[in-house]
Amino acid sequence: MTFYYDRLRHRAVPPLPAETQSRRFADLNRQQQVSVTLLITNMATKEDCTKLVDMLSTLPGVARAIPLLSQRRLIVTYNPSQITLETICFHLRHVGYYCVQKI
Repeated sequence: MTFYYDRLRHRAVPPLPAETQSRRFADLNRQQQVSVTLLITNMATKEDCTKLVDMLSTLPGVARAIPLLSQRRLIVTYNPSQITLETICFHLRHVGYYCVQKI
C-alpha cells in the first residue's frame, strides 16, 4: 500500500485516460487544419484586408487569415471538420467579395 502512495506522490503514475484523450484530440485538431489560398478579385485597399480578416476571424473553425494585398490573395487556415471551404466563400460573397480557389 505504501508503494502505491509513493507512486502517486512522485507522479510516476501514468496520466488518466481523460487527460491523454484530451491531449490526443487537441493534437488531432491541430493536425486537421488546412491552408488554402484564395484569389479575391476585388480586394484593393487595406480596409478591405482588415474587413476580410475581421469577418473570417468570427467564423468558427477559421484559425487565421493572412491577406496579401499586392497579389490580391488571402491565405485562410481552417479546420475542415468545423467549417467547409464553401461556407467560407459564401461568407466572403455575402460581404461583397469574389473569391477563386487557387490550386
